[in-house]
Amino acid sequence: MSSLPRYETLKLRQPKPHVTLVELNRPTKLNAMNLQLFDELKTCFEQLNIEKECRVIVLAGSGRAFSTGIDIEYLSTAAAESVEIDDIARKALHVRSMIERTQESLRAVDKCEKPVIAAIHGYCIGAGVDLAACCDIRYSARDTTFSIKEVDIGLAADVGTLQILPKLITNHSLFHELVFTSRTFDTNEAQQIGLISHVFDTREALLNGAISLASVIAHKSPIAVQGSKINLNYARDHTVDDNFTFVRTWNSAMLLSEDIVKGLMATSVSKEKKTNLAHYTANKHIIVTTFLSTSKNTSVAHGYSGYDVDSQNLNRTELGELSAHPDEDEVLILPYSTLLITNITTQQLVPLGRRIEIELEQCVDQDLP
Repeated sequence: MSSLPRYETLKLRQPKPHVTLVELNRPTKLNAMNLQLFDELKTCFEQLNIEKECRVIVLAGSGRAFSTGIDIEYLSTAAAESVEIDDIARKALHVRSMIERTQESLRAVDKCEKPVIAAIHGYCIGAGVDLAACCDIRYSARDTTFSIKEVDIGLAADVGTLQILPKLITNHSLFHELVFTSRTFDTNEAQQIGLISHVFDTREALLNGAISLASVIAHKSPIAVQGSKINLNYARDHTVDDNFTFVRTWNSAMLLSEDIVKGLMATSVSKEKKTNLAHYTANKHIIVTTFLSTSKNTSVAHGYSGYDVDSQNLNRTELGELSAHPDEDEVLILPYSTLLITNITTQQLVPLGRRIEIELEQCVDQDLP
């Protein structure tokens, strides 16, 4: 992204390409959620949902906590506003509208088509658990204290915990106990119910782990990743028959994507890299090719010229860029997005007798749109 939007209650940065870190930024209030935070959260995730440079989002809390839930001052203000309404029906409509506003804020996280990874530390209380429930993957620091606090303040959780988690958690008995008692629980019990999937010793390790995972996902096809999230959320909310019908219609269009061809070719290279990408003698080199929508034959790679190749090997392909490492002249680096690797005999590109070692990680890296 050329420039990240600025908010008063959220802090955004881009720690890795195509990865956006969103931090709740009310550290003096332990990231308790007031009306402004709810509104900015909705605006932020709706914007990131359509931002092409963002493929994965990490959601964390600044300071000592992920979030301690709804700000008591905000609740008090909202309660005072409803008291001033005399008619009970109008009062109910006002409260209903307030609840809907907070629900839509957290649902923006759930509805965001980009994967959202929660990095939870310190305290995750009340609406903090609701917010975590709206994320796709939940990591936690070991010292995190959790609590589904709503019963203790006289209400049922209404912005995610009781609406989403029952379809995701693995231990319903323990989950019901935690809901009914509002007692605190640690990462061990959070893992028992399936609330979190991985625990880190420190907040720093937690953020590094979440960002690293986000970077891995960001290098996958965004068509495949976002389509998977859309189908996972649809499956959560519909019957099995409905799910099959939906994905059938979805893939009737998505299977036409060039990312399918790219992924298959990259997989093919990855499986055979140990046997086919070992060492090559000086009279051979590696040519990187990528499928095009129309046939195209090319005999010169960018940066090299003066040699011929078998055009049959290049049918429907385009040569990728080849460049020698500036410091280590015995290593040939392939910076171009690699989807198919063809070993062909050409005129010499390097002095005779020099062994070329292929950097395999570079070979299988993809630069997808």
